[in-house]
Amino acid sequence: SKQKGRIVKEKANTYLMSFDSVTNAIKSAREIEEIYNCVITPDLQFQIGISAGLPVTHKESIFEDTIKKANYLAYLANEKVTLSKEVKDLYESENRQISIADNHEFNVLNSKDEDFIVNLMEYTEKVWSFSNINVSDFHKNLGFSKSKLYRTMISIIGMSPNSFLKNYRLNMAIELLDKQKSNISEIAYLTGFSSPTYFSKCFKQVYGILPSNYIKLQLALKQKWPAGNNVYN
Repeated sequence: SKQKGRIVKEKANTYLMSFDSVTNAIKSAREIEEIYNCVITPDLQFQIGISAGLPVTHKESIFEDTIKKANYLAYLANEKVTLSKEVKDLYESENRQISIADNHEFNVLNSKDEDFIVNLMEYTEKVWSFSNINVSDFHKNLGFSKSKLYRTMISIIGMSPNSFLKNYRLNMAIELLDKQKSNISEIAYLTGFSSPTYFSKCFKQVYGILPSNYIKLQLALKQKWPAGNNVYN
C-alpha cells in the first residue's frame, strides 16, 4: 500500500490493517472506497472503521482494545467510514487542525456514542446465538427504556434494535456458510433463527439471494480463483 499500511489479520471477509499515522489510515480508506466501489466492483460495499491506540494495555495482546473498537466501528459503518473521537483528534493534530468532522464521507463518533457501541457489541457477542433473545433483553441489559434504546440506535447506527440483531445474526451466518462445515438448517439454528425457512427469508431480504444459491456462488468463485491466488497488490 502506498499509504504504508500492512494487513495484520485476515478473517473471512474482514481485513485488519495497521498504519503508522491516522492520516495514512484515512487516505487508505478513501482510496479503497473510490477504487473498489466506483471502478472495480460498484455493487460491493465496504464497511470501514478506524480506531487508534498505543501498544500498552492490561490485555494479553497489545492493541487488543484498539482492534476490538475498530471491528465494532466497521461493523456499524453505514455507507460512511466510521471514526473514533481519538482518530478525529489525531487527524486534526497531524494536519494543522484541519477539521474532518464536517466531511460527509465520515461518521465521527463522540465519546458517549463510542461507549454505547462498545456496550452494545459486547452484549450482542454474548447472546446473539440464543433464539429466545429479543429486543426486551437488550434494553434491560443495556440500561435503556425501550423507546430510548430505539431512538439511540436509529441515531447512531441507523437501525432499530430488531434489525440490528437480525443483521448481526446474518453476518455470523455468512461466516458459517463460507466455512461450509454445516448445512443451511444447522446454520439457521446456530445463528439464533427460529426456523430454516425464516432464516432463508431474512437472508434473501438482506443479501438478495437465497443461502443455497449463495453457497453455489461461493463454490463457483473458488473454482475460478483457487485459494492461494493473491488478488491484492
